[in-house]
Amino acid sequence: MENKKPYKKNKQDSTLAAFEQWYRNLARTSPDIIFVIDNRNIVRFVNDTAAQLFSSSSDTFIDKPIERLFTGKILERQKANIRLVLETGKPIHRVGISEFGTQKIWLETTLTPILNETGGVSAVIGISRDITVQKETEIALKEKQELFQVILESIADGVIVTDIHGSILLMNGVAERYTGWSSVEAQNKAIHDVVSLQSLKDNTPYINIVPLILREKKCVDFYNELIITSRGGEKHYVSQTGTPLLNSEGNITGVVVVFKDITELLVAEEDMIRSERLDSIGILAGGIGHDFNNILTGILGNISLMRKFLGNPSELSEIIEQSEKAAVRAKDLTRQLLTFSKGGDPVKTASSIKDILQETIAFLLSGTSITAEYAFSENLPSVEIDQAQIGQVIQNIVINAKQAMNNTGKLTVTAEECVSDGTLTSLALNRHYICISIRDSGKGIPKTIQKKVLDPFFTTKKKGTGLGLTICYSIIQKHHGILKIHSEKNEGTTISFYLPVTNAAVSGKYQSTNSAAAGNKRILVIDDEVIIRRTAESCLKSIGYRTMSTEDGPGGIEMYTRAMETADPYHLVIIDLTIRGGMSGLEVIQRLLQLDPGVRAIVSSGYSDDTVLANHTKHGFCGVLSKPYTMEELSEVVRKALP
Repeated sequence: MENKKPYKKNKQDSTLAAFEQWYRNLARTSPDIIFVIDNRNIVRFVNDTAAQLFSSSSDTFIDKPIERLFTGKILERQKANIRLVLETGKPIHRVGISEFGTQKIWLETTLTPILNETGGVSAVIGISRDITVQKETEIALKEKQELFQVILESIADGVIVTDIHGSILLMNGVAERYTGWSSVEAQNKAIHDVVSLQSLKDNTPYINIVPLILREKKCVDFYNELIITSRGGEKHYVSQTGTPLLNSEGNITGVVVVFKDITELLVAEEDMIRSERLDSIGILAGGIGHDFNNILTGILGNISLMRKFLGNPSELSEIIEQSEKAAVRAKDLTRQLLTFSKGGDPVKTASSIKDILQETIAFLLSGTSITAEYAFSENLPSVEIDQAQIGQVIQNIVINAKQAMNNTGKLTVTAEECVSDGTLTSLALNRHYICISIRDSGKGIPKTIQKKVLDPFFTTKKKGTGLGLTICYSIIQKHHGILKIHSEKNEGTTISFYLPVTNAAVSGKYQSTNSAAAGNKRILVIDDEVIIRRTAESCLKSIGYRTMSTEDGPGGIEMYTRAMETADPYHLVIIDLTIRGGMSGLEVIQRLLQLDPGVRAIVSSGYSDDTVLANHTKHGFCGVLSKPYTMEELSEVVRKALP
């Protein structure tokens, strides 16, 4: 037993010695700086990496004071740090620059206490790692970030950077002003929660551009006129552009969204439009004056002839007919002018554009050598339109096409559903439209006059008013669509217009119903113009109606009220919509409805900047009588309105 104990001890000692040597070799050859300082500030160990900093061997420093290993500021710092570890018995971690001769090195140092058998701190082991490359990279990256931030802040546009999920990473000062959010507040929030965008045209909310950029994987430009509203309610007019951020492997890591202030651009466009409008007004005024002078000449000349031939019935009848034709021309011209004025709002119903196109074009092309070729998408949805006005659009376009082709050629007509993607800025984004295109095979419109074809009274024809395409443009605008013209020399002209889709069912074609004859019906006319009252009374009496009239609303209400108290009430009231200096036609019908909910009333007007005519039934009217009117038109409207 006694012989085995020394053998085990010797074997254990040699094993420990082997491990100690292994660890010493590991520490000596480590790329990190390793040193051991005891509690008397004597160097007990230095590895080769530390010694190489001083171009010496590790043996040079062993059992020497710490001053031999460190000097200057490094010495003072290390002594203070070692003292702290010796006193507290806790490790510490430091990062800083150390100078070794002319060499400056970033070191990440950890000082750890070495405990003796009694638990006291006998020494401190220090491990320092050279992080110079890492720190220089960090500094360079920080400098680039600061430079990027300076550039970002110097950009006059609002810039927002997001990740692939649309969460905001950073934004510049302009974007902060546009949104009312600071970059810090907005960080990690979804861009659609921070940015409030609406279309300038119709205030509809605008889409989040980030998913679109991720899907397209390219720069997406939106030149739409948008309104961006800050949290405080401040509004700015902007356009929006988005670009994907790519990493070194070409993968998208985020998106850069830019908002450009377009206020000055809008002002410049308004100035240009105002200037062009003044030019158009000049052309319009000249055209109106010319056409009306011609018409008035016909009317006045014929009136003079009437006086001369009062005793000759046959001559008088022909002169009256010519006067009536001149008046009808004046009426048609006035209605065309109203179409692109504030009035003339469309009376819309859900309709099949396919049926209207085929019926109108077939009628217009009859008797010509022009063939029509149709290409309609299947299951075309209905559109909400004024059938008469859209029919006029189609008619004007086809008449131009017939003249361009000299009544021979091919007319190609297409209609397809599309969704606005922002390319056509006048259309509401993401709304469904029907795009109708009519293409002729004529010689095309010369480029020198293409910009003028929509100007009122501009025409290259010997006969024509020059209002055809102007009216088309105005009508389509009133239907919340757009009209575009594309023409190439010897390749014909294509006119396209877009109409909003509706989910409403197509209404049936209007069918008139027979009503009772004039019989003994009593009608009240309210109009502030003496000539209108006398003309209406005379026409109605000649048809067989009993008629009274008054010049204002209160008088009309009083007459209607008195008649209600008798056995001979009024069966119908014709009310002028705009009565100068008094109660309006709208006010009159409201008062009459209070007196008699069953009142039958027709609204009459030569012009209105209101929507009453287009929506007359909503206001209590049962018919519309547009001025000027013939006795036949008056009779038809009255017949339909009477119970």
